[in-house]
Amino acid sequence: MNGSAAPSVDGALARLTYVLRRIRWGARRIPRRYWVPLGRRLAARATGRLHVEPLESASVQRVVFVCHGNIMRSAFAHACWDSAGIRTSGNAPRAVACSAGTDARPGRAAHPVAVAAAARLGISLEQHAATPLGLMGLRAGDLLVGFDCENEVQLAARAASTPGVQVMLLGDLEVPGSLEAEVRDPWGSSEAQTTA
Repeated sequence: MNGSAAPSVDGALARLTYVLRRIRWGARRIPRRYWVPLGRRLAARATGRLHVEPLESASVQRVVFVCHGNIMRSAFAHACWDSAGIRTSGNAPRAVACSAGTDARPGRAAHPVAVAAAARLGISLEQHAATPLGLMGLRAGDLLVGFDCENEVQLAARAASTPGVQVMLLGDLEVPGSLEAEVRDPWGSSEAQTTA
């Protein structure tokens, strides 16, 4: 992720999508309260009826990468973003990035499988400490970037109460509105499965 010119928000997110989609992901249980909205979202994505709102990258002031526990996908995406020196657009100030989890335990270190996979790509997760999304105040200009449909449903519900907050799945940059846009949770996968 070296280069003389800092990539734009759109370009940086596209690169992260490329890297993260090449990692194999596991599965875990979904909380009951999300079954109906998640079912609707999955059905819309599966049938190609989901309209994906275009990203308003010029209004992005902070990118918040959000996964379930903030110890694998979002931690890695945040570290990649920071190592790349992303700018919002043109010569605008650097976009601030952070990561959080919808069900994170505060201060938890990155998962050893994620640390090893990131290290092979020259990214360090050694200093990462998980942050619960609930402890992070949302504000206008935030872009909440989820990784799977469960994240998307949870983030949309949370963002609805704060004007000017955008929500997207990282994979929608490659395959908008499709089930293939999901970057599934690697929790429970071996290092070999995660990096295959």
